[in-house]
Amino acid sequence: MQFPRGPFPLARHQAGQQRAVLDLLLEVPPGKKVSELERWRTGPSKASGPQIVKSLDLVAEIGGTELGRLELDAAVPQRRLDELARYGLTAHSAQLKKHPASRRLATLLATAQRLETKTIDDTLELLDLLMVTELLGKAQREADKQKVVKHPRLAKASAWLAQAVEVLLEAEGWSEDVRLFEVWEMIDAVVPRAQLRSAVATVTGLVPPPDAEDDGGWRAEMAAKYATMSGFVKLLTAVIAFEANAEGRQVLAAMQALPDALAYRSRHHPVTVLPLRLIDPLVVTGPWKRLVFGHPARTDNLVDRNAYVFCVLEQFHRHLKRREIHAPASNRWRDPDAQLLKGAAWMAVKDSVLTDLGLPEDPAELLAEHAERLDRAYRVVRAGLAANTAVTIDDDGKIHVASVKAIEEPPSLIDLRRRVEAMMPRVDISEAVVEVLGWCPKFMEAFTSIAGTGPHLDDLDISVAACLTAQALNITYGRSRSRACPRWSGTGSATLITPTCAPTTTPRPTRI
Repeated sequence: MQFPRGPFPLARHQAGQQRAVLDLLLEVPPGKKVSELERWRTGPSKASGPQIVKSLDLVAEIGGTELGRLELDAAVPQRRLDELARYGLTAHSAQLKKHPASRRLATLLATAQRLETKTIDDTLELLDLLMVTELLGKAQREADKQKVVKHPRLAKASAWLAQAVEVLLEAEGWSEDVRLFEVWEMIDAVVPRAQLRSAVATVTGLVPPPDAEDDGGWRAEMAAKYATMSGFVKLLTAVIAFEANAEGRQVLAAMQALPDALAYRSRHHPVTVLPLRLIDPLVVTGPWKRLVFGHPARTDNLVDRNAYVFCVLEQFHRHLKRREIHAPASNRWRDPDAQLLKGAAWMAVKDSVLTDLGLPEDPAELLAEHAERLDRAYRVVRAGLAANTAVTIDDDGKIHVASVKAIEEPPSLIDLRRRVEAMMPRVDISEAVVEVLGWCPKFMEAFTSIAGTGPHLDDLDISVAACLTAQALNITYGRSRSRACPRWSGTGSATLITPTCAPTTTPRPTRI
């Protein structure tokens, strides 16, 4: 990779302290095997609680250098910064040391600013992966296993209760003078009272209340994994600055208050509970209520700590995925609306943009038209459901569509396919790629060097065709070493990565 040439106006923005910090990034600390820059560039990659804590420590370390807060010259184009950062993220420390001071410091500054964003992105990626695979996924699987284990007990207890209720329903047909003890005698004759009490306790403990949205089984399994996330949940909002819109603002506030709540200690209460005054009850919704407040609800103004923390974390993760909670310093997890043109910049291009898109300045009329079209579509679908036996809607509002039997291919179609296939010429895939490249010369103009100039290689189309063919045929890459394969390496192949030529990987003539 060639280092970008030209002036380096970034270097003059670096004070003496920042320059010393940047130069130290290229040094290998005593007892270590890699430089600090290499440690910053790699970082943790495993989705686990301790690894997220290490990643957050790295975010705090890079942010603590305040290199990202240096104001750069407005004359430095963003493309220039991107080129310097890409080079710094891949170049070896020894290679960077060989450059003049101005080049070296400019590259390190652009790299450090890119790493500050990259480490935040990586940390939130690890959080997302941990929530989806390690916590939510495993909790769901464990909950399914528990359902299988509990099913025999629940089935047996339900059968006893069903027998008792059946006797009770039959008592409606008895005379009006029937007494309670007589009903109990009939029930005891079918199910002993001790077994009935045991069945009620079993069903109450295993079955959620009627107003519950679901059994909350996987949520209970998540709450049991408190040790997995207790470390990073205290640091997440303290290290990374988050913002939220109206939908996620309350959950973000609850997440930011978790460190203070988890620091609570009392000699009168166990550590697994929190006082009601330290939490936000409004963020506890749905099945989480049973786990946080207890079933039946506790009367001592205490809540389950583990369940509340996971309730807040699960909602924080959901709002983060929707960007209702976002990190301004991140690249992937930032607010999408922040990239929209506003103020004078929008007013300068508004007319041309609206004209090109064919949109009115006032969206009210357009939205009303779309709403009307959507309403008509819903009414048409509803009218057709009555006569369509292949579509049914159950009591829960879920749509079920009957399987559609595939239409058999007629013999004429099979014969046509065979005849067309026989007429197709047999050519090498690489030759087809080269021919297609000749149809569209502008495609080759898109390949430029990192410095922004045009390609310096002869027969670049041959090299590009070789790379595309190798990727399509799953051929490994390497430098061309054989004279027997001249067509894979154009002039200047010493600086070009081309597919390795070998008799076993030479593409055979293929139908296209």
